Amino acid sequence: MTGNRAFPTDRAEDRDARRHFPTVWKLIKPYWSTREGMLSALMLAYVLGAGWSHTYIAVWLNRWTGTFYDAVGSGRFQALPNLLLQFLLVSMAAAALTMSTVVLQSIVEIRWRRWMTTWLADQWLSRHTYYRIERDRALENIDQRIAEDARQFVKDTLLLSMNALQVPVSIVSFSVILWSIGHSLDLNVGGHHYSVHGYLVYAVFLYQGLFFWATHLLGRRLITLNAKQNRVEGDFRVLMVRIREFAEQIAFFNGNRAESTRLSGAFGQVVSNLYALLWVNTRVALFTNIVGQVTSVVPTLLVLPQLMSGGLTLGGLMRSNAAFNSVSSSLAFFPQAYLGFTAWRAEANRLREFLYVNALEPQGDVVLAAGENGEVAARGLVLRDATGVEIARVPDFSLAPGSRCLVRGRSGSGKSTLLRALAGLWPYGEGMITRCAEGEVFVPQRSYIPNGTLKAAIAYPNEESMYTDSQCAEVLRACGLGAHVGSMLDADRWNDRLSGGEQQRVAFARVLLACPSTIFLDECTSALDPESERTLYQLLIDRLPHATVLSVAHRKELLTFHQQTIDFSSEPESAVLEG
Repeated sequence: MTGNRAFPTDRAEDRDARRHFPTVWKLIKPYWSTREGMLSALMLAYVLGAGWSHTYIAVWLNRWTGTFYDAVGSGRFQALPNLLLQFLLVSMAAAALTMSTVVLQSIVEIRWRRWMTTWLADQWLSRHTYYRIERDRALENIDQRIAEDARQFVKDTLLLSMNALQVPVSIVSFSVILWSIGHSLDLNVGGHHYSVHGYLVYAVFLYQGLFFWATHLLGRRLITLNAKQNRVEGDFRVLMVRIREFAEQIAFFNGNRAESTRLSGAFGQVVSNLYALLWVNTRVALFTNIVGQVTSVVPTLLVLPQLMSGGLTLGGLMRSNAAFNSVSSSLAFFPQAYLGFTAWRAEANRLREFLYVNALEPQGDVVLAAGENGEVAARGLVLRDATGVEIARVPDFSLAPGSRCLVRGRSGSGKSTLLRALAGLWPYGEGMITRCAEGEVFVPQRSYIPNGTLKAAIAYPNEESMYTDSQCAEVLRACGLGAHVGSMLDADRWNDRLSGGEQQRVAFARVLLACPSTIFLDECTSALDPESERTLYQLLIDRLPHATVLSVAHRKELLTFHQQTIDFSSEPESAVLEG
């Protein structure tokens, strides 16, 4: 799986993946199997029952229509007040049912969306899935899938399913009426006489069947186009987010024109796909509108022989037209819902892609074993990329608790990949790694600083309440950030406010607060001057003398702080361990 192509295609190499691809049921079932889902199901049962009640109200209204127009046609005007009172009472009851169903269905939609978004986010954040997706470029716009696609999927699933469950009742009820009042159609073909009883029922099913088939032919590209629209819209938003995130760097490079070109290209894809969607939607809508206009006269044309023969009264005509239109509109749900179904299918496919990627286990033979008291060791460790190409052969090493080791070598030789493997984030390769999973801290070159207070930033990932203000102020001063102690409790975007060197000082303050037994440092002083680098390393050793430290760095000045060295030279197989 490469290049953001998570959804299995029809290519030979994807046939096995398709067999294991999650069904839509995997998206729907989890919520409705919970206690909360069962309560929501009871709410939907009421909504469904109310919908069926509307059908029977419509059946009553069909009979009322016949009675009302027969009374008008025969001049029995004294019966009209009673009929109008009945109509008013039934209409009020129908309105109350409609409002209650709208409110309850909206509540269920909110509850299901809240649960599904939390469920998807938990899966994204567990097992380092969020990292694997970006590392392997398995999916694009995962944030949009969890936020937007999940919201729309819940809304469309409820809308389509509730309507689909209510439509059959309406179809059956009005088909019975149409059958009972449709009489027979007499035909003489080739000297033979045929009588087709209930021909209006056959006619409406044939009519709507052809309607649906034609709609499918005109709109079948919409699933692909809707999925593409979600992707290109997400790509465009990501570009704008990155411009905001790297605003200073872009400004230094005066990259306005380059970013404008990239944005125009990304938005051009959005517009191009929108036009493609518009064309398909327009031809489908035009066709359905034309058919809708024709439908209004079809039932009258079908009963015209009975009208001409006097076998059908005015009330009977109104009843047959109403019944035909009711069956027709119920059956028309399927072609009319086709546009919504294509959007729903695209949303479901994008969420299924996420479930598929989340369930994948990276193929690798790097074995992680638990060490004790800060011990870190590797044996027979070979690091590879995701395609199996060798990156580096790591010499066997064993760091006793409290010892310190420096990893050196040229850029791209596998130093940072070694740290990822030690953290359990890089499975590709083979060999054995031993390290203590508890009490360890990994410090990357660019540390993550969440929005909020500076105290929360240095306490991360722990809660800031775990540390007193005086503790935090002391480590900030010790790490050279005394100027920010006074604003330590101010909520701000500290990632933008602090320089690169200050952000690396925050990382050291974070380590000093956490007091880990094992520390992995990945070029986390690269933005500091040599004097500040030496000061922070000495501070780390003085404050945490018993911690095991493994550092990745280029500067030779750091050799004095480490007893061992792993040197990655130009050839992967020639990395050596120096005592």
